[in-house]
Amino acid sequence: LSEDEIIDGLMELLQKLMVDIFVPRPEAVLRSRWASDPFTIGSYSYRTVANDQLSITNADLARPILDKNGKPVMLFAGEATHPLQWGTVHGAMATGRREANNIINYLDDSVQFDD
Repeated sequence: LSEDEIIDGLMELLQKLMVDIFVPRPEAVLRSRWASDPFTIGSYSYRTVANDQLSITNADLARPILDKNGKPVMLFAGEATHPLQWGTVHGAMATGRREANNIINYLDDSVQFDD
């Protein structure tokens, strides 16, 4: 959809919901193109019956890959790795912060980001 088509649809809906209230037309639309992003293709995770049958947990998905010396070489963030907020933007953001903290703590124990 074009920006104008989105605004037109939004205005139509708002006018139906707010009959006696004037709502000015937006000047612009800010949106993500998540569905066409080549890295996500609009995907998100979900738990399946197989997850439970195989006892695969969110913590399993969050477990880093270590080299032969125990050094983390690959870390995993994303809503699928959150213990409670899988399938949500909040879970994705929280796990991104979690792994940023893990990297910082690995590199320098004196630096810490607040959640």
